[in-house]
Amino acid sequence: MPKNSTVKTTSFIYALKTIKKALLTLNNKIEFTGVFEPLQNPDYFVQVKVNHELERIQWPNGAELDPDVLCEAIS
Repeated sequence: MPKNSTVKTTSFIYALKTIKKALLTLNNKIEFTGVFEPLQNPDYFVQVKVNHELERIQWPNGAELDPDVLCEAIS
């Protein structure tokens, strides 16, 4: 695997772990129902993408989180 791929993969894994930590912290603020329910499935959770236009992370079903909310949760 080329070095760039390794760095990108490592960064992505770290980002996912950080997002997951934030979601666990937010567990008492967000009900994992409706569009958030699939996020409980690890295979679905890793499908997260950055929506640069909205400046949020987003899953295929439209569930999204504001980065300020995530940062607050992990700080």
